[in-house]
Amino acid sequence: MAINDIQFKSTITLAGKVRLINEIVESVFIDDVYMPEIYDEQFWTGVALAYIADGMAFDYTLDEFMEAFYGGDLRDRMRDAISSNQLRSISVAIREKIKMRLDKRPADEFFEKATNLLVQIENTLTGVDLKGALDAFGKLDVSAELAKALAKNRNTKEEK
Repeated sequence: MAINDIQFKSTITLAGKVRLINEIVESVFIDDVYMPEIYDEQFWTGVALAYIADGMAFDYTLDEFMEAFYGGDLRDRMRDAISSNQLRSISVAIREKIKMRLDKRPADEFFEKATNLLVQIENTLTGVDLKGALDAFGKLDVSAELAKALAKNRNTKEEK
């Protein structure tokens, strides 16, 4: 089948939409570095794969697809077939997710990892009042406790 014979659905399901958004966002990051120069190709091939009509196969290389997309009428046919409202919604969501991922600061990552670790500890220590222990630790006056321990240690040595 020629690439120009591909037919597209007008909409996809919510699950399909979410999957498409996540796949495109992941595909434009290589080794956790955003690659805007491949955004257009990743976006449109992802859209083509998600919206291809039932029973049709996508048996084309990326180069063949992009040649038909940029050099032929494939882009216009896709835009005519696919709901512009759903496509706009997908595009906005992708850009927002990319922005959120780029804006993620090291401190955010630290707190996310710390939260995950606390959840793991909490799940491991079933029945232990972890919150109470952490609250008590947070109220602990470390310098006062050190002073008490040093004084006790000094008194013990003097008694010997």
